[in-house]
Amino acid sequence: MPTKTPNPDPELALQAHRRRLDEIDQSLLGLITERLALAHQIAIAKSCLSPSDQLPRLFSPEREAQLITALRAKTQEPDLKAIIPKLWQVLMASSLRLQASHFSDLKIMAAKSTPNSLIEQVLWQRFDPLTQIEWVMDDKSLIKAMEMQTKSSVLGILPIQASLANYAYLLATDKVHIVAGDAKAIGSGSGFVILAKHPPEISGDDLTLFVTDAQLKPQMWDEALSRAGLAGSFLMGAQGFSLLGLCGYVQKDDPRLEAIAGKLKGCIGALALIESQ
Repeated sequence: MPTKTPNPDPELALQAHRRRLDEIDQSLLGLITERLALAHQIAIAKSCLSPSDQLPRLFSPEREAQLITALRAKTQEPDLKAIIPKLWQVLMASSLRLQASHFSDLKIMAAKSTPNSLIEQVLWQRFDPLTQIEWVMDDKSLIKAMEMQTKSSVLGILPIQASLANYAYLLATDKVHIVAGDAKAIGSGSGFVILAKHPPEISGDDLTLFVTDAQLKPQMWDEALSRAGLAGSFLMGAQGFSLLGLCGYVQKDDPRLEAIAGKLKGCIGALALIESQ
């Protein structure tokens, strides 16, 4: 008769699994340490490549989206696909803070009326919990203060539910742009967008934000955009303005935009989409 293999002792198996986890954690710690060291070296390289009177661009949400999309494409495991964005955003946030500290401290500007819970959400998702915050009076003051900034390491947090008149104010300046945000929450009127001095760049999967003073019924916008040769939808409306999301990266001078209803209208930025969001 064949010999029956005895079942392993559960306690011994548990201890062995925990030891292996400890080994993996040590390996991960070493890799994370190496990654952060490379972030410092990248900062040095950027400083050498940048003009002496110009700080390099540090915050690159389009690169973050491209990296996360590429990593998620390498696995078919649903649980791992869900973990990758959260894990890598934390790693990239730490790298960003290290690079910014090489030039000047990364600073985030926000209005005093912005809920603390939203600030914490942004810092944990996109930056670092220790990032310095500079407070201004209100959302409009935030946009005006951003106009005055010269450093690429200074960014602004604007709640999505901020007055649409403030979004329209972005049309009056070509100095402040929406470059990132919570794409999943924007249609529900919650979450945040991030303002920067530099315009957004193409990630390959973008949502362009467009403001107009035209006030169509929400369900009519899809057809209106289609007639203009664009794909997109109505996101929210208030204070006499409509905020639309256009699929893909649409340039401000795209002739198709002229066909969209409204007198005061234009693109105010774009968000790089991440599939799991």
